[in-house]
Amino acid sequence: MQRGFIIVVGLSIILFPLFTRAACLADGYTVVFVNGIFNTEEQARKSSERLQFRLGYSFNSEPVTVRTGYNPSHLAGLGDLVQLAVQSFGTSVSTFDRDTILLQIHPEVTTRKLLLVGHSQGTLYTNDLYGYLAANGEPKGAVGVYNVATPANYVAGGGAYLTSEYDSLISLYSNYVKKAGGLLPLSPNFIADGSSVGNGHSFIDNYLEFGGERVVKDIQSGLARLKAGEGTAAEGCFTPPEEGLGYKAQKVFFAAADPAASGAKIAVVGGFNGAVAAVGAVGKVAGVVGNALGFGPKTPPTANASTAGASGLDKAGFGLVKAVMGSSLNLSDLEELNGTNQGGAVALAVQKPETKDDQQTQAGEVQGAETENIQPAAPVDTGPLIPPPPSFGGGGGISPGFGGGAPTPAVAAEEPAPAVAEEVTEEEPAVEATSTPAAPSLFTASTTPPEIMVGECTNSLSLQFCFIGATEATVSWSAVPGAVEYKVLVNGGEYGPTVSTSTVLNVPDQASSTLLVVAYDASSTALASPQKEVYAFAHPVVINEVAWPGTAVSADNQWIELKNRSPYDVDLSHAALYAADGPQYAPLSGTVFGSERLALYPFSTTYLVERVPEMLFFTSPPELVAPFDPLAQSGAQLVLAHWSGVGTTTLDRTPPVSACGGWCAGKLLGPVGESLFYTPEQNTITMERISATTSGELASNWADADVYSSVGGVATADAPRAIRIVGTPGVENSRHEPDFGFYCRPETRSIVENQSYHVEIQPEHPQSLGCFIESGFISYGTGRDWGVFRGTVGSSTAIGRGSPTEPWLLSFSQLADLDVYLPADIVAGEPLFVAAWEVRHDHWPVLTRDEASFFSYFETGHPLKPGLTEADPDSTSPPHSNYRVLHWTYAPQ
Repeated sequence: MQRGFIIVVGLSIILFPLFTRAACLADGYTVVFVNGIFNTEEQARKSSERLQFRLGYSFNSEPVTVRTGYNPSHLAGLGDLVQLAVQSFGTSVSTFDRDTILLQIHPEVTTRKLLLVGHSQGTLYTNDLYGYLAANGEPKGAVGVYNVATPANYVAGGGAYLTSEYDSLISLYSNYVKKAGGLLPLSPNFIADGSSVGNGHSFIDNYLEFGGERVVKDIQSGLARLKAGEGTAAEGCFTPPEEGLGYKAQKVFFAAADPAASGAKIAVVGGFNGAVAAVGAVGKVAGVVGNALGFGPKTPPTANASTAGASGLDKAGFGLVKAVMGSSLNLSDLEELNGTNQGGAVALAVQKPETKDDQQTQAGEVQGAETENIQPAAPVDTGPLIPPPPSFGGGGGISPGFGGGAPTPAVAAEEPAPAVAEEVTEEEPAVEATSTPAAPSLFTASTTPPEIMVGECTNSLSLQFCFIGATEATVSWSAVPGAVEYKVLVNGGEYGPTVSTSTVLNVPDQASSTLLVVAYDASSTALASPQKEVYAFAHPVVINEVAWPGTAVSADNQWIELKNRSPYDVDLSHAALYAADGPQYAPLSGTVFGSERLALYPFSTTYLVERVPEMLFFTSPPELVAPFDPLAQSGAQLVLAHWSGVGTTTLDRTPPVSACGGWCAGKLLGPVGESLFYTPEQNTITMERISATTSGELASNWADADVYSSVGGVATADAPRAIRIVGTPGVENSRHEPDFGFYCRPETRSIVENQSYHVEIQPEHPQSLGCFIESGFISYGTGRDWGVFRGTVGSSTAIGRGSPTEPWLLSFSQLADLDVYLPADIVAGEPLFVAAWEVRHDHWPVLTRDEASFFSYFETGHPLKPGLTEADPDSTSPPHSNYRVLHWTYAPQ
C-alpha cells in the first residue's frame, strides 16, 4: 500500500513588527465583528462595513468604530466543520483561530470599551474571546458580547443575542445536535417579515436587512452597559497571546494547506474530545464530523478509512455537513470518495501544551505522522456528554458561584466512546487502540429528559418572551426515573448538585440567561432538558410621580405615573398599585412601552394611573383610569407589585410615612411664587422621583416638581379654561432646579452662590453667551426683568440685560434666555452677579421706572428718584423687595 506522509516543514524564525505601547482610550467604543463559517475575508469585511453603516459613527456623543475579527476557513472549510462539531460539545480542537483573531485586532482595538459581535460560528469565538480578554487585561464591565444566528448555548457575559425563527441552518444544526446529545443552541427569539429569504442565515441579507433596527438597538444597549475601567495590559487594551512554536507551526501548515485544499479533495485528521481520526477523503470528513456528533455506532474511525464503503454511518453524519455547507457538497461526493484513497493527507492536530522537550523538538521541524499507519491509542475517558463551557474568567472549569465541584458525568452511549490517538512520528511505533465500555447506565434510550419550568414565567411581564422583574428565579423540573441527582446550568455555570426537583437561584440582572437541567444516574450518565431562556430586570417599572395633592381644578384629580426602565414593553395585567398603610388598591392593565420605542414615541416609557377621567393638554401618555380610594393628604406608602405566578414581586415602593412625617414632596393648593403687586398663582405641586435607578424608598430621592418643566393643563366642566399643572405627566421629570438660578450653554443646571464658573463663547455671536435665567420665585403670569453684572452690587456694569425695548414685549416666563457679552479684559476670579426682579406691568411709566431703577441700584447703589430718571443719592434701598441676587466669579477654561 502506498504510504502518504505529512510533509515535514522546517521552521525559520519569523520576525513580527514590534508595536509601541499604545494608549487605550476611555472615550469611544470599538465593535469587533467576527464572521461565521465559510466566509472569505472580503465577505467578512463587507459585513463589518454594513454594520458600521447601520450603527453610525457615534453613540452617546462618543465615536464608534467597527473592526473585523476575521475567522478564516481552513482546508476548504473542512477544518471549520471539525471545529464546529467539537464546539457543539463545549470544547475546541485548537485555539489557533481565536489567537489569530486576537493578534489581528490587538493593534486595532484602541478603546477600553469593546463589544464583540459574532455571527454564526463566529459567536462561538466571541464567547471564547470574552473569557480570554477578561483574563488578559480588560477590566470587568469593559467588554460585552452580542451574538447573531448563534449555534452556541449561551452568550458570554450575559449579553443579548438574535436568532431568527426562519434561520433554517440553525434549525437543522439544532436538530442534529439534539440527536447527538450536544449543547443545544439558544432558542429563536426573532420573527420578521421577509427574514426567511434564502436560508434565513445571512448576516447582511437576512439579519441586517429585516432585523437591522433590532440589531442596532441591541448593540446600543450593549454599548450602554460598558464601563471603562483600569486595565492591566502592559501594551494596548489587552495582552495578546504569545506566538509560540505551536502557533507558528499551525500557521505555516495552514498557509500551505488552505490553498491546496480549496482545489482538491484531501484527507484530514479530525479531532473530538481528544480523539484523532485519519480519513482519506472529503466524504470521510463528513462522516467523521457527523459521527463525532453522535450518529451511528460509537466506535473510532479505522485507520484504513479509505477502504470503507459509503456506510449508513457516514451518510447520517453527512447530514450535518450538508446542513452547514448548503449545496457545497452533495451525497454523490460522499459515494465517490468513500471508495477511493485520494493519496496525500494533511493533519489538523489537537493542540497540546508545550513542554520544554516539545520546544526543543519543534525548533528544527514539525514532526509528521504517517497517515495510513496511525493506530488507535489506548482508551481514555472522553469526558462528559454536556461538558461545561469555558469559564468567563478565561481559564478552565466553571464560573464561580454556581456550586461546581461535582463528578464529571460520563458519555451517555450504549457503545464504547471514541478514544484518543496521539500524534506519532516515523520513529515511534504505532500504538494499537482498544475501547472501554461505558459504565452501566440506569438511563435507557426511552428515558425522557427532565422538563424545566421557571415559575415566574407563568405571568411573564412580556407577552412575547419570559420576562421576570427580579433576579431570583424559581426553577422546577420533572423527575427522571433512575436519576440520583440534578444540576441546573445557568449560562453554562453549574448550580447544584441537588436531589430535589426545584430550587431558587440567581440570574444576571438586565440580561438574558439560558437555563437547563441535567439529570445524572448512578453511573454519572447525563440527560439534559431543553433550554429555557429567561430575561431578568430587577425593578423594571417604578413609581415616577405622585399627584397626591390633585390639581388646581380639583383635589380628586390625583394620578400616579409609572416609568419603564427596561428596553422592552411591560405587560401590567398581573400588577397592582396599593397603599401599604391604607385602603387604596388599583389593579392595573395595559402596557408600558420600553425604551426601544423612544425613537418613534418620545417619552413613551411613562404610564399614568388616574383616579378620575381628566383632560390633559400638551401631553398624551398612555393612561388607565383606575378609581382607587383618594390618597390621604397625611401621606401613604405606595407599593407597585406583580403577581408572578409563584409569589408577589415588589417592583417598587415610595418612602414610608415615618420617613418624612407624610409625603416626602409635593404641595397642596397654595401660592406658587411671590408677587407684591398682583394675586400670586394658586396651584398644587406634584411629588417627583429624582432618579429612576435609585431606590424609591429613600426620602432623598423625591422632590417637588419645579415650575420650569410644566407641560400640562387640566380642565373640567367647572373650569373650561385649562389651568397649568405644576408637574410633568407623561414626560421626563423636571430637573428640580432652584426658584432662582442661572446657567449658560452647554450646561443645563444652575450655578450656586459664589461658584467659580466657566462660560463658553458662542461662535455665532463672538463674546456672546447663550444663557438662561430661572425666576420661579416670581409668581407665574407676573412680569419680570433681569440682568448680568460685572462687579459687585452698588459698583458694577451691566454686561447682559433682559429689558424689553418695547413694554408689550415684557417677559412673563419663569425660564428665559438672554445674551451675555463678556468683555475682552475679564480675568480669572473677577466677581460677577446675576439678578432678577418683579416688574409692574399695568401701565408703562411704572414699568419704565422698575426696570431702570433696579439697574441704577445694582450699578450705583442708588435707585431712581420717584417719577424721575436720575438716581436718588439719599437712598440705598432697592426699589422693592421681590428680587434675588446670585454671585459668581469668572473661571477661564
